Order: sequence, then structure tokens, then C-alpha cells
Amino acid sequence: MPKPNLVIITEGQTETRALPELLTTHLRGFGWESIFPTIGRPGTVKGGTKSFKALLDNIRLSAQQYNGGYISTFFDYYGLKLWAGYLNVLQQSADNSGLLAQI
Repeated sequence: MPKPNLVIITEGQTETRALPELLTTHLRGFGWESIFPTIGRPGTVKGGTKSFKALLDNIRLSAQQYNGGYISTFFDYYGLKLWAGYLNVLQQSADNSGLLAQI
């Protein structure tokens, strides 16, 4: 396999299995090679909510391993309230949509 030029860090097993099925062939049609590691220790598949620090560590590791590539993430919002800045983003969204009144 050629060196990936797109790394999409995923949150858990479901995303790690589904995204390659949905995106790999499509992206390859544009000349992109992609990989979909799960956040956490290399070789582990257990996902779920992780700390923001764990994500930063994974981004740093991917940047070192795949120098010159692009890095993205695919997470659902459940549990991200543990991340720095979450309440600020929620407040900004609520100001625009009335979201806090629904929570």
C-alpha cells in the first residue's frame, strides 16, 4: 500500500470499520490513499470517549509518521463535553439556535 496522504482519526470500532468501506474507493479515485486509525494506543480497537490530550497525542504521532499528509478526525459528539472549549462552542451554538433551552 502506498504511503497514505490522508489520515482520519476515528473514535471507535464502528467508525473505524464503516469509514473505509464508505470512503476508500471514492478517495482513491481522486488519487488519495487513506487510513483510519482509532484514537488510543496503536493496535487497539476499543474506542469511545477519549480525552482531548489523547487526540492531540494521536495527531502528533500521525504527523510524525505521515509527514506531508493531511490529518482529520471523525467523532460523534457524545461525551465530548470532557474536552476543552466544549462549553464555549455549545454556548455559541445555543446563542444561534436555542440549543441550551432544549438540553
